[in-house]
Amino acid sequence: MFATERFIIEVQNRVCLWDSREKPDRTAKKRAWEEIAKLFFDSWDSEMETKQRELGEFITLLIFHRYKYK
Repeated sequence: MFATERFIIEVQNRVCLWDSREKPDRTAKKRAWEEIAKLFFDSWDSEMETKQRELGEFITLLIFHRYKYK
C-alpha cells in the first residue's frame, strides 16, 4: 500500500515542487523527485528506467486529479 500521507509530507518539504513563486529550476525539481522516489522505491537506482516511468505516470495522475477537481 502506498503511504499517501508520507508522500504529501515529502513533497511539502521540497518547496521547489509546489511553490509557483519559486524560480523554475528543472534540475532542482528533478533532484527533488528523485529523492522522493528513493524513499518510496527501494530499488530505484537499480531499476531506474522502469521506476521513473512508474513515478511519471503517478505524478501525471496526481496533477490530473488536482486540476480536474479544483
